[in-house]
Amino acid sequence: MSASVVGGYYKKDEEPGFCFDHPHVSTKFTFLHFYCPVILQLNNANIQTESDACIIYKSGTPQFYKAVSGELLYDYIKFEADDDFFFNVDLPFDEIFYIDVSSDYKTQMKFITWALTEKLTDQSTSIGLACANVMSELSQIRRFSSSRIKRENEINFKLNTLRKKVEQNPEQWNVNLMADDYGLTRSHFTNLYKDHFGLSPADDIHNLINEKARHLLETTEMTVNEIAEACGYTACENFIRSFKKSNGLSPLQFRKQKKPEA
Repeated sequence: MSASVVGGYYKKDEEPGFCFDHPHVSTKFTFLHFYCPVILQLNNANIQTESDACIIYKSGTPQFYKAVSGELLYDYIKFEADDDFFFNVDLPFDEIFYIDVSSDYKTQMKFITWALTEKLTDQSTSIGLACANVMSELSQIRRFSSSRIKRENEINFKLNTLRKKVEQNPEQWNVNLMADDYGLTRSHFTNLYKDHFGLSPADDIHNLINEKARHLLETTEMTVNEIAEACGYTACENFIRSFKKSNGLSPLQFRKQKKPEA
């Protein structure tokens, strides 16, 4: 198994306030290991990790991360490889996992950092082998026994699945229905949802309905009354008032701005 490494660094540090936010990264794989707690964004959800969290992004997955507080200290490898590169290692993609850092891991990461700056000789083969060694070592030092991590993953999956259901027809949902679907009381569910997504379920429903209204105004010839009804409003004036509060324009003003006359 081999890889073509295009970038890598051991214990890279960024100043407080640094935020990496790239919706499109072309490199096929990006491995990240964070020495400090960070906030990652996965499936439109903000997830706060503990120290020694890792993730392997595949190309096409938006990348967002920042330190919870203070400086950001992390390792990374950006590399190209065939899918069978991971045939003999048990590692997830686009999913957080944790490791217990080993001396072998440190040695390989230090070598990659040094070799990428060595310009006198071609180190590409050795760097590719070191990358493979890192992936193999990760599969050995990955923590499998943490029931807490397993529970967090289950919670993340259930919340993300529920939100995808709500996205389909947000006007048909309210907080009570969402809490019942998840199996918690309204107050407990609201706190859990806000911790996970960074906003309350009521605010999220409102935003999703607003997105639907904007989409219908931009892409259809439906009247404002029809759009109000499609968005769950029984009174069109309430829809207009809510839309203007969220967007700074009335529905007709928004449509005219987005679809100017020829």
